Amino acid sequence: MLDSPQHGHRMPLVHAIGLLCHGAWQVDFQWIPRELNMVADCLSKLPSPPQFSLLVTTVIPEPARPFLDRDSEGPPYSRHSHVVT
Repeated sequence: MLDSPQHGHRMPLVHAIGLLCHGAWQVDFQWIPRELNMVADCLSKLPSPPQFSLLVTTVIPEPARPFLDRDSEGPPYSRHSHVVT
């Protein structure tokens, strides 16, 4: 899908990603499990502002509050230990 960016691709987001990947910089994709990124997952599902404008808020959206509270305590499944030898 991303090998050759085509003009007028049926999926505009895939086309845009393809264009970015073929730029004069290095692109690395990192998969983050949804369970470790619940706040971002929740925010991505909120209604979009009209015409893709930027939304800046100083108030935590209510649907995200439980995930932020849980993340501030550090859920047990996201705690990783790193041993240096």
